[in-house]
Amino acid sequence: MMAGSILFNMCFSLFGFILYFLLSFNVKFATRSAIESLIVFLVFFVLSFLIRWMAGYALALNEPSSLSMTEQDAEISGKAPVNDVIQNLKEYPASPVETEKVMEYVKNLLKEDS
Repeated sequence: MMAGSILFNMCFSLFGFILYFLLSFNVKFATRSAIESLIVFLVFFVLSFLIRWMAGYALALNEPSSLSMTEQDAEISGKAPVNDVIQNLKEYPASPVETEKVMEYVKNLLKEDS
């Protein structure tokens, strides 16, 4: 994520180009000043790009997370709650009757939500 727009890059680079060109025009030939000013333009463009990227990164760190607490806890621990359920089913297999009860319960929950 980046802060600002490409217009910031262009304005910052144009400022560097004009500043360097005006300061070096009296000392050097016009063509040499123009070529060096183009190089300064590119350097300023890359610098402004890095500034925008760092600003966007810093702003993203300050934003509150959109994840819920349980999702954050699962993300921090490195395993999802589903993995715990699967592990429990492997250790304690359910009978067919219990499986049917769970399926009916889930179906009822889904009907209530819709």
